[in-house]
Amino acid sequence: MQDLYPMSNSSEKTSSLGIISKNAAFFFPYAITLIIALGIILLFNKDAIHLYINQLHSPFQDMFFTYFTWLGDGIFAVMVALIFFVFRFRYGIMLFLGFTLSGIVVQIMKKWIFVNHIRPYRYFSDEVSLHLIEGARLYKNNSFPSGHTTTAFALFLGIALLSNNKWIKILCLITAWLVGYSRVYLSQHFLVDITAGSLLGIFFSMMVYFFMMRSNKQWLDKSIIKL
Repeated sequence: MQDLYPMSNSSEKTSSLGIISKNAAFFFPYAITLIIALGIILLFNKDAIHLYINQLHSPFQDMFFTYFTWLGDGIFAVMVALIFFVFRFRYGIMLFLGFTLSGIVVQIMKKWIFVNHIRPYRYFSDEVSLHLIEGARLYKNNSFPSGHTTTAFALFLGIALLSNNKWIKILCLITAWLVGYSRVYLSQHFLVDITAGSLLGIFFSMMVYFFMMRSNKQWLDKSIIKL
């Protein structure tokens, strides 16, 4: 925990540009990968994109992504938030609010706005035989946006924002994108779903971080275990 920023309400740290500048190791490569993803989405239809990714499989990737995808699960996110909460209440609450608020918005979008967006397994069911992982539970509806990707980006950006180590920031970005990619690899989502999820996760993580950095509530800086 020595690599974590101490929370403060300095104007430099709580301005949007200040936050982005101090976390360029996360945001700069994210911007590049986002532009690439958006370019692919605009140039090709989602059928072709998914089918191309689906053919890039191997036994190792089958095993790896089957387990790695759980890093975007809500239970894992809660466990991580609790660990940070032990060291400082502010840290844990920040992470928890980031993925919880984004998760609520995702569910609203899935269940009430984009209700007709079906998942790859159902989308291709009558046309193409996809490479699927044996024993994996496949969902059929509520494809857009990807909840796991949203949670992963909200959680791992939150960790990156708390760290002053650029390599941790880069690792957080790689982890979040791999979770997103795992959703496409496992045919749970399309590329557009995980791209939207990444933007949602980043937005809510930034919003909560901005609020928590400006809060002067002294009890937030208490901890169960002293750093």
